[in-house]
Amino acid sequence: MSRMTTRRRRRRRRRKPSSNKSSRVDGGYQLIELLIAVGILSTLMASIMDGLSQVHRQTTASQNQVIATNIAQEIVDQARNADWTTLNANMGTRTLLVNKQNSADSGTGYNTRPLMLDMVGQSYTPEASANLFRGTVQQTLTNVGAGRMRLTVNVSWPGEHGGGNKSLIVSTMISQYGIHN
Repeated sequence: MSRMTTRRRRRRRRRKPSSNKSSRVDGGYQLIELLIAVGILSTLMASIMDGLSQVHRQTTASQNQVIATNIAQEIVDQARNADWTTLNANMGTRTLLVNKQNSADSGTGYNTRPLMLDMVGQSYTPEASANLFRGTVQQTLTNVGAGRMRLTVNVSWPGEHGGGNKSLIVSTMISQYGIHN
């Protein structure tokens, strides 16, 4: 009987290492599967982050385009509402004040107030203060004769992420006697 017990023990001993080896191999496969899954998830997250970054850049570019369009439209409206004598006195090209950041800043011509934010005379939330329009605005009034003037507004701003300068140019005619006369 002692021989039988010894054989059984040997068989058991032989089986245990083989089952441990099998679990080691299975554990290795699980580790490889985990690494592959982490690699796939990392690639997926990187592509999602790149997409979000592109959306942010496009949103910022669109926001600047809308601001530039609003500034140009405001200048056109102010010129059309100004009297002829005031417009004649402001012929030529002028750089207009966009954001008033200290008390010495003042606009030129018939529009002396800032086009966007008056950081001195008003108080804004930090969010609004962070959205300063960092561009320039030039207005050119040219007399084309017969009681007509050409107004050209050039709004330019730096492009996002080194994309070069962007600009919007709006031009319109203004009649001495108005649109309806």
